[in-house]
Amino acid sequence: WSSDVCSSDLRENMDLQDKVSAIKGIGEKKSRLLRNMKIETVEDLLLHFPRKYEDRRHVSYIMEAPFDKEVLVKAKVIARQMKGNPYNKRTPLRILVQDSSADLEVLFFNGRYLANYFNIGSEYTFYGKISLNNGRRQMAHPEFHKAGDEEDVRGILPIYPLTEGMTQANMRKIQKEAICLADNVKEWLPDWIVEENNLCSPSYAIKNIHFPADERNIKEARYRMVFEELLTLQTGLFYIKKGMTG
Repeated sequence: WSSDVCSSDLRENMDLQDKVSAIKGIGEKKSRLLRNMKIETVEDLLLHFPRKYEDRRHVSYIMEAPFDKEVLVKAKVIARQMKGNPYNKRTPLRILVQDSSADLEVLFFNGRYLANYFNIGSEYTFYGKISLNNGRRQMAHPEFHKAGDEEDVRGILPIYPLTEGMTQANMRKIQKEAICLADNVKEWLPDWIVEENNLCSPSYAIKNIHFPADERNIKEARYRMVFEELLTLQTGLFYIKKGMTG
């Protein structure tokens, strides 16, 4: 998830106040979904920050993965089973997968739509929490991808607030198209405030709050954003107080 890769010359040809529909890949449907999220301009998009992150930098062996903590595993499907009425939402689809260390049972309730997705002998990645049930390792309703496909990515992945019809993969792709325009965000704080408080630039903050390489990038970006919010709040309160006192 490099924040320095631009797929086009957006930086020269677009402005922060341009409509998001000018970004590659955003048609009428996605524009409508973005408007539902109060995102209409490129600036609105860049300021739509992740609510959390998922660390998918490393694949864990099933046997070594900690319980009740989100992990990424890669395993081969060795069995697939769905007993009972497939139209009953409580009927589970059970996928037995295996890596070189151990087996893992992956459960999907109301999973009849997924039954034909998982092919015996094929390898997939699963992201979720592993629990122990009667001595068997289980993972319920993980996010999954076929190993090596376009969405099977590694890195610290941003997780955004969304509206119905918009997926995390869609939003990440849109943000990646727009992220080079973060360089158009100018520094508005005086140099002495930036230096005294050891603040990163606003463009650096926006790039790394969307696509950080590590935890340090996230902390630096968030520190800048929180500082701006507090400074703006304090300045507003100062002028309100000053107006009340004449």
